[in-house]
Amino acid sequence: MNLPGDESDVEELIKAAGFRSWTAAGSVLAVPLTLAVWARPEEPSFLFDLDGADHSEWFYAATLPDALVLLNQLAPTLQALTVTEQVAQAEPKKYVCPR
Repeated sequence: MNLPGDESDVEELIKAAGFRSWTAAGSVLAVPLTLAVWARPEEPSFLFDLDGADHSEWFYAATLPDALVLLNQLAPTLQALTVTEQVAQAEPKKYVCPR
C-alpha cells in the first residue's frame, strides 16, 4: 500500500478506514524494525505495518486467527525487537571504584 504524506497523514488515513491501534513492537529510535498492527470490525480486520530503515511493508489479515498466524510467524523477530529495545533503553549503572 503506497500512502502519500507524512506519518500523521498515514495514521489519519488508517483511522479513516476504520482501523484502530491494536498492538505494536519496536521503537523507531531504538531498533531498525518496527511493527504496528491495526484492527477493525469488518474484513480485512487487521492491517500490519512492518517498517524498516529504508522500506515499509503493509499487509492484511482477514480475521483474528489469520492475524495470530502472522504474529506467530513474526514471533522470533518480535522477540528480538523487544529485547533489543529494552537493552537500548537501559540506563547504564555508574561504577564507583571502592577505596
